[in-house]
Amino acid sequence: MRRSKPAAVAAALALGAVGLILVVHVWPRFREGMERRHWRTTEGKVVDSQVTTTPDLLPVVVYEYEVAGRRYQDTSRLQAPGFGTRRARYEVAIKSIVPYPPGASVAVWYDPDDPAHSTLVPHPEWRVFVQLGTGLLLVLIALWWLMLIWRSGRRRAVESGR
Repeated sequence: MRRSKPAAVAAALALGAVGLILVVHVWPRFREGMERRHWRTTEGKVVDSQVTTTPDLLPVVVYEYEVAGRRYQDTSRLQAPGFGTRRARYEVAIKSIVPYPPGASVAVWYDPDDPAHSTLVPHPEWRVFVQLGTGLLLVLIALWWLMLIWRSGRRRAVESGR
């Protein structure tokens, strides 16, 4: 079944809009993650590490660190995939906190403008890359689709002698 040109254009534009909305939504998290790579570092100490089970299975590390003589405590959620069986996700989450036993020394990246804001992972989460890539892919597919529609219209116009 062949779609009419206006319906195909509308579908391509809708696909592109969804992709663009996804890119705009995830871009601030991507930018912040990239900026964290340039934060200052200090040594910290793990206070606690555990896997939270509600609402999702998240590996969480509580740590403390010192900047300019002031002591801070923060929590970092480690990256763990949100797909697979619950048991598989739990096993991955447990493995991700193994390097963070209580009392272990860790590198802490902190915001020099606000030392209370810190992380143990100085780059965007993997899911940010997946969401950004998906959004960009949808935009590219929509552009390709619109180009095909435009080219088929030009071809028909040439064939009809216009």
